Amino acid sequence: MTTGTDDWANVKRTVAEVVAARPDEYAPSVVRNMDDLLAHIQSTNRPAPSILPGYWPTFLVEWEAEESRNLQIEVFDDR
Repeated sequence: MTTGTDDWANVKRTVAEVVAARPDEYAPSVVRNMDDLLAHIQSTNRPAPSILPGYWPTFLVEWEAEESRNLQIEVFDDR
């Protein structure tokens, strides 16, 4: 079983892997926005999300919890 710290380490590793798969496409502003969102989620004691690459060089943020299963956030360079 993973701890909350392990969950967040996995999230950060996944973000790095998404960027590494398309290194020339992810603008620094997209990564900064993602980091800001994750810092907010973590600082408010929310569960660690799942991270996926978006169609564009964006990030998709989702949760596996039943009450959040229809929630998806897409992180762009300007929002």
